[in-house]
Amino acid sequence: LSSEYILLKFILGHESSPTEWARLRRIANQLRLSQRPDGSWGQFPGSPTDLSATVKAYLALKLLGDPVDAPHMKLARDATLKHGGAERCNTFSTFFLACLGLVDWDACPAIPPQIVLLPRWFPFHLDKVAAWTRAMILPLALCSATQPVRKLPAGMDIDELFIDHRYKHTLSKPWDDEHPLCWNNFFLLVDRALKACRRAGFTPFRRHALNKAQAWITARVDPATTEGLGAIFPSMLYLQIAFQRLGHTRDHPLIRQAEADLDAFMIDQPN
Repeated sequence: LSSEYILLKFILGHESSPTEWARLRRIANQLRLSQRPDGSWGQFPGSPTDLSATVKAYLALKLLGDPVDAPHMKLARDATLKHGGAERCNTFSTFFLACLGLVDWDACPAIPPQIVLLPRWFPFHLDKVAAWTRAMILPLALCSATQPVRKLPAGMDIDELFIDHRYKHTLSKPWDDEHPLCWNNFFLLVDRALKACRRAGFTPFRRHALNKAQAWITARVDPATTEGLGAIFPSMLYLQIAFQRLGHTRDHPLIRQAEADLDAFMIDQPN
């Protein structure tokens, strides 16, 4: 989460103010202290190496100025390559890479905002998934539809973390030849179909879906009833990215509230 907070600020372009930069540098200090001797990061003390966490921490530190030839960065790079490379990051982490222009959006699964229009009898309906899941799905669907990209300066890529650079441009999930009728292959086919429709300009009810998804989210961030969308970190983060892409400025009340809700998670202990 520390890495994701740093990446969020870069995606939104909020990193440059002196106050914000100082906070991000302090978070980076915590990241360096939590790095393991083998160069990786994990989800909690004693957990296995988490490849996605390692990639995000490396990127966050690189964005904040840590040189790639520093010993701790080399260790992180070696750990990433040892565990399969950045192309094996989970979906949520690849989302951050796409938002920063480090991979194509085609490397992320397509999440059409039209899911908000599905009828209740449909096998996949928002009322049929966990509350925290739907609070994440719709902001991600807005991002998937609008595809925000913050272009980074030259030299800020993480090509050195990839083993197979083809997966910067396409899903890294392989087709299962042994079980052609499995769910994995079904979702891969759906993903390909959705992306083909988008490239062809066939996105029916897109504007209506975007508006309804925004209304759904807005109705669920009332500070009188919740401390942030879904009361979970990822949803509050995705909301800010999605709504900025849709034209909301940082001084919009909804965005100000989303920032405050997210920052309320911080435990800040001055030196």
